[in-house]
Amino acid sequence: MRTAILLKQDFEQYGIHLPPTEQAELNVLNDQLNYAQAVFNQNITKEKEPLVIPPNSLHKLPQQMVDSLPRDSSGRAVLPLDPATANSVLKMVGDPELRNSVYLATASVEENLPVLDALLQMRQDFAKRLNFDSFADFTHSRTMAASQTRVLEFLEEVSRQVRPQARIEAAEVHTDRQPSSVPTPTSTLT
Repeated sequence: MRTAILLKQDFEQYGIHLPPTEQAELNVLNDQLNYAQAVFNQNITKEKEPLVIPPNSLHKLPQQMVDSLPRDSSGRAVLPLDPATANSVLKMVGDPELRNSVYLATASVEENLPVLDALLQMRQDFAKRLNFDSFADFTHSRTMAASQTRVLEFLEEVSRQVRPQARIEAAEVHTDRQPSSVPTPTSTLT
């Protein structure tokens, strides 16, 4: 009996209970949503133009990796923005401006702005057609959280509980990031 109830809810969540014309419209909208999501993902994964940077800004990367980077005519490193290289830079390089440049170059895609606008509108339309206040409520309707409001309440409670320890750890990270606190190979041996 429980399985039958869950199946009925699954079908209803995607409009099986709607009149045939509304079902057809919802199916078209769902196809459009899926297409827009695919376009968004394709835009994110497109090959990016490499960044040209001074090689000394890569000093925390493994030397073999730095040596393998091509150089331009001025001797600057040509940093490819493939996921593996970008991830290494984001994790290892200490220069916040370089990390920011790499992040923005790999994670933001100008051509996705209209795609995002369309996705937001289509998701809202999709949710409204199924009698949800928002796409977030639609998404959470079959989860333990059940609604966007309950998710936000949960996150606020978790945040309240961990905030004191997070502040302590953030201060430690900030202190560790100071140039004077970077251990040298000899200071770690004594």
